[in-house]
Amino acid sequence: MEAKWLALARRPVLVAAILCSIQIAGVAVRFATAGPPVPRVHDEFSYLMAGETFASGRLAYPTHPMWVHFESPHIFHVPTKASFYPPGQSIALAVGFLLGHPWIGVILSTLLMIVAVYWSARQWLAPFWSLPVGILGLLMVLGTYWTNSYWGGAVNAIAGALVLGAAGILRRRPSRLHLALLVAGIALCAITRPFEGLVLSLSTCGWLLFRVAKQEGGALRNHLRTALPAVAVLSASAGMFLYYNYAVTGNPLRMPYSEGVDQYIARRKFLFEKDPPTPAYRHKVLREVYIGLKREGFSPYWRMLDNFSRANTIFLGMALLPLLLFALTLPLRGWRGNLLPPILLTAAGVGAMLTIPWVHPHYYAPFGSAALIATVAALRVARCFERASGRRGWVIVAAAMILLAARGGAHVRWQITVDPSKTPIWASRRHSIESALSATPHSHIILVRYSPSHDWNNEWVYNRADIDRAPVVWAREMGPEQNARLLEYFNERKAWLLEADAATPRLKPLPRPGR
Repeated sequence: MEAKWLALARRPVLVAAILCSIQIAGVAVRFATAGPPVPRVHDEFSYLMAGETFASGRLAYPTHPMWVHFESPHIFHVPTKASFYPPGQSIALAVGFLLGHPWIGVILSTLLMIVAVYWSARQWLAPFWSLPVGILGLLMVLGTYWTNSYWGGAVNAIAGALVLGAAGILRRRPSRLHLALLVAGIALCAITRPFEGLVLSLSTCGWLLFRVAKQEGGALRNHLRTALPAVAVLSASAGMFLYYNYAVTGNPLRMPYSEGVDQYIARRKFLFEKDPPTPAYRHKVLREVYIGLKREGFSPYWRMLDNFSRANTIFLGMALLPLLLFALTLPLRGWRGNLLPPILLTAAGVGAMLTIPWVHPHYYAPFGSAALIATVAALRVARCFERASGRRGWVIVAAAMILLAARGGAHVRWQITVDPSKTPIWASRRHSIESALSATPHSHIILVRYSPSHDWNNEWVYNRADIDRAPVVWAREMGPEQNARLLEYFNERKAWLLEADAATPRLKPLPRPGR
């Protein structure tokens, strides 16, 4: 079995093709049984709006005259209409929009992630051991919300894989290509998960610089001679990043997230900070969203434990968690193997995650390759354990691989039957209404009315990037005077009222004032 495994592992192109084919098969099953995913989470709508903006050739849209009716979570309208979030995930969705559907961008990013994670592992591990990392990389996207939503994860993981894989080559020899790839990975970290990417990039570059400086024979000078392409990539990336900030916020040094935080966020950015003053909100439901996101009632220490358990759910599962924990103890045991940097990077990622008030698994994605390599490092050490019988620890490795195969089977089963990301009724209903109205020859405006007991997670008011050209416009119902001005502005559209919290949300024609 080991001989056949090794024979396959020595053919990296074939391995990558097999892993991507499995992911494509999973996507095909999902498409045949449930169709493309329907957005349901606030973040998804924000990313989709930005992706459509980029696909239209713009970086942001100007503030709409009626923007107060269109305020939505994680989108600001002043000084421009834009998403809070860094543009990396939205760029992937923009590719999908240009190809016909944003989900295509998600699928392509997962395939690139599978290849990037496997490539990164091959720079640190022998072919025999890099194959399990490739399989684990596949399982991060097969049947998970990284594939079946627009929320992200794969693009973040690509960034981390580029940084770690390039560092694995640069530790051995200078390379123009791989130094440029390292810088490209750092730039991609900056436009996907800036905080986590900064921790990863500083840790990796600091270690790499220290290692190269210790080498004899002018190694550092040799690396500097190969730096011109990397400098070009860094300059171009920095210029585009600063220009994007300027186009969205009017200040090249002010990120959109900082603008959104100042206008709306009522939650601390790090766990042990104090909450900032609560902003003034123009809509009750937005206040409930941002106050609800503070996650009151949890002590910082319980939040840290919950953050760790959430990151573990998508990367390893409880069955393989002991391997990661064992790997993290290796540096404390005085272990000095050549996989020490990925293990320490994994520990740095866990530490970074513990400082954030609320974590989802894709937040940890930049450290994904390092975590998977660390887990396989534990398998390597276990493989060398001597038993009393004289046999090596292959039993431990075989058991771990069986658990891994069982986890993969569970993912396929979820794809076919349960589908853990099943769309809520309200999201399906919203999608059906928008699709039906978009198919008519008329344009429409829907005023959304919420009940006092509205669930702030169920947000109906999200719009296309270009509101005035959208076939369907969703707006918040306000006072009679504000509603009249809104309907006058959209006087050519058919007006509807939606009571979103009714037992069966339905549209009712909305008579216009004076008609």
